[in-house]
Amino acid sequence: TIRGKPVVLCGGTGMYVESVVKGIQLPPVPENRELREQLSTKSLDELTEILKRYKTLRNNSDIDTCKRAIRAIEIAMYYHNNPHLKAQTEPHPLTDAVVIGIDIDRDTRRQRITQRLQARLDAGMLDEVRRLLDSGIDAEDLIYYGLEYKYLTLHVIGRLTRDEMFTQLETAIHQFAKRQMTWFRGMERRGWLINWLPFDMPADAAERLDAMGAVRIPAGEIAREAGSPRSTNVVIVGALSTALPFTAEQWRDAIARRVPPKTVEANLEAFERGRAAAEA
Repeated sequence: TIRGKPVVLCGGTGMYVESVVKGIQLPPVPENRELREQLSTKSLDELTEILKRYKTLRNNSDIDTCKRAIRAIEIAMYYHNNPHLKAQTEPHPLTDAVVIGIDIDRDTRRQRITQRLQARLDAGMLDEVRRLLDSGIDAEDLIYYGLEYKYLTLHVIGRLTRDEMFTQLETAIHQFAKRQMTWFRGMERRGWLINWLPFDMPADAAERLDAMGAVRIPAGEIAREAGSPRSTNVVIVGALSTALPFTAEQWRDAIARRVPPKTVEANLEAFERGRAAAEA
């Protein structure tokens, strides 16, 4: 929260979302013209090898083009030479973040990506790129941004046919979406709780649940009040326990045996508050 108000961050890549919830700061890195000049004649393979001296490459985002690789080297070298700034990039995790994801099956996701790409092209995305180029923006600058700008620019300047552009861009977006899901699964393995919601929830889902007698529980708020923001699921378990054929003591024993020892008290408090909210 900021000034007592909840902050909602919508969108962004998995890496961006995790950077925010981890509280990672990225001090600005100034342009190093001398270094850029020195690197300007090197091939992408040579630049990749230089970058590997400073960091582990977990994907190809930093080495998609020479321009990206040079900037990545510029940043890596700056932090290497300024270790006090590098220390600022260490995580300071948020304690009250709730992460929500949209769960969609692979085939539907691919179908929707293709449909959306065609719709954007029909809406004039190519004309936008032509206007940018006509305004004086260098083609290489647009290619640098990747995905849509990259492939549409390559088509406009004659390096790709329209069919080649569509096929290659479609494939690149599918691959990008797959990498995002891989990242989110990695976040879960690293201990982050992601609350997955089905992509096809009806717009009136809340009203329909109310009509069925469903009980709404502000689990995240209750977990924070209990002093354990990450125990949201335990609050939900507490609420659910009021409708299942097990005693409260059985639930308490199961929770105590399955959570880290230092968090037993906080999780049990979250459980009790969840029960109380459901019975209110």
